[in-house]
Amino acid sequence: MNKNYIIVSSLDWNANWQIPHELTKTLVKNKDRVLYIENTGVRSVMFSDWKRIYYRIENFLKSAKGFKRENDEFSIFSPILVPFPYSKTILHINKYFYIKDIKKWIEVNKFNQTILVCFLPTPLNLELIKNIKFKKIIYYCLDNLSSGYNDSNKISQYEKIFIKKSNLSFFTSRKLKEKNFIKNKSLLLPAGVNFNDFKKKRKFKRSKSKKIIGYIGAVSKVFDQDLVIGIAKFFKNYEIHIIGPIFVDISKLLNVENIKFFNQIQHNKLQDQMVNFDLGIIPYYINKYTDCVYPCKLNEYLALGLPVVSTNIFELRNKMVKDTNIFSIGKNKKDFCEKILFELKNDNNKKIKNRILYAKKNSWEQRFKYFNSSINAIINKDNEITNKWIDIFIEQANIFKKNFYQTVFAAAFLYLLIFNSSIVWHAGNYLRYFDEPQKSQTLVLFSGDGQDSYINNSYQQRALDAIYYYKKGFFKNIYISSGREQTIPETQLIEAFIINSGIPKDLIFIQKKYPDTTKKNIENVYQELKKKKINKILFLTSPFHSRRANLIWKKYNDIEVLSVKPINDNYHTKKFSMKFKDIKIIGYEYLSILYNLFKGNIS
Repeated sequence: MNKNYIIVSSLDWNANWQIPHELTKTLVKNKDRVLYIENTGVRSVMFSDWKRIYYRIENFLKSAKGFKRENDEFSIFSPILVPFPYSKTILHINKYFYIKDIKKWIEVNKFNQTILVCFLPTPLNLELIKNIKFKKIIYYCLDNLSSGYNDSNKISQYEKIFIKKSNLSFFTSRKLKEKNFIKNKSLLLPAGVNFNDFKKKRKFKRSKSKKIIGYIGAVSKVFDQDLVIGIAKFFKNYEIHIIGPIFVDISKLLNVENIKFFNQIQHNKLQDQMVNFDLGIIPYYINKYTDCVYPCKLNEYLALGLPVVSTNIFELRNKMVKDTNIFSIGKNKKDFCEKILFELKNDNNKKIKNRILYAKKNSWEQRFKYFNSSINAIINKDNEITNKWIDIFIEQANIFKKNFYQTVFAAAFLYLLIFNSSIVWHAGNYLRYFDEPQKSQTLVLFSGDGQDSYINNSYQQRALDAIYYYKKGFFKNIYISSGREQTIPETQLIEAFIINSGIPKDLIFIQKKYPDTTKKNIENVYQELKKKKINKILFLTSPFHSRRANLIWKKYNDIEVLSVKPINDNYHTKKFSMKFKDIKIIGYEYLSILYNLFKGNIS
């Protein structure tokens, strides 16, 4: 079934022929419909861009708002944009016109179920996938975009987002794939060669005055001019032919007599010049950018049977491990020239055939089959899910049912464990820490710690316990402390009650500070006890609070603390019928013990 594609290219249509052009051409040949969007910019505008800007404006004026129909299957869009791709203000302006025009074009041309293939993951194109619902989003990474000009390094963060949002990503080199790898979404798809454009037979032996070392492609920042000058000087009786657009200053190359420049030639006519080459070169600098490059020209040279010498690019260096007899790599200027001599000297018909066979394995036809099958695979996967919605629904229902039963069973088990077993009782019993009472000078009474709320009546029980131990003669004076400050302090209520019960007022000491933690409470009481030179005390607090309090008291080991039991203790009768209130207190106490352990209050 034929598909609809929008290709957001990193190149204009009339630029040096590369993968975006070849992919578009093949899709159109396959009767798929394509809208090719020319380069929308990866960096801010530079003075050297004036030719490209002129071409863009000219195309826009000659078209319908930038859209030009080439045939029934193929159209080109040349958008006019403000050339500052990373400015948020400019982005709002650009996206308004850019996205609006594309949406309108999709609507008019009934471009339903459109597949987006994007070579340029800029902020503008991220907005495109946010605002238009594409059937699939494909990212095709040609090279290391962040190693370009000026502010193009900013694109890295947007590229990562684009890759995550894409259904599939293709990479032209292993380094690019490894850098951005996402399992089941990252595929290697290097440049291939279109044999229809490189099928002329090259004669191995020909008589002519000078041999030709040729280069096809752009003369850009990655083109090592010093290396080419060195080759020209080493091979003085050869001509160096350079065919392609020029983007940098080449004044020093123009001064070398045997270096000849030719204008950019239409891609399918390159072979007319290349059959005259004796050898093809790839004279690239070695850097982070070129280490992520798989040069298209390699297989284009080899398709014509040409010997090839390249600089030590990572991607080709790795291929040399398996394909040592197909092309050569020069590790420096001297080695490069020696490899040219070696390839020319050892060129023969058998090697020509081997080079052509190698190029055929890397043909664009083979690359496109892989591209197309990969796209079909993710579409068919969606179709299988759609067709199996009943099975999926039943499966989801069964999963829900299973999870529901498991949840109900777990809840019932926990309920029985907590409310109808003795496990909580044992947990609470551990918190209740008591010593045998001994005669001491002072009783320290904490009124209500350990309860689920400080609005409680537990201090009344503490008062009764204090009177009991006083009448038994276990202490002479009493120190009363409260856990929180209240409107009517519990300490005053306890004091009034125990005075009324026969304990003299001059034996009662009341806490004046109201700390918000047991640790601070004990520390304050300790300071008061040390002032009075008291070394042994009885300690009375809520039963569930007794374990935590005693663990903290151990930090103050120069005072002997005896925690005493409440007189009316019926805890043993609650073994299988714990109230929710008690369960809540027990849980709170265990959490408090862990907290104090973490804070270092308990050793």
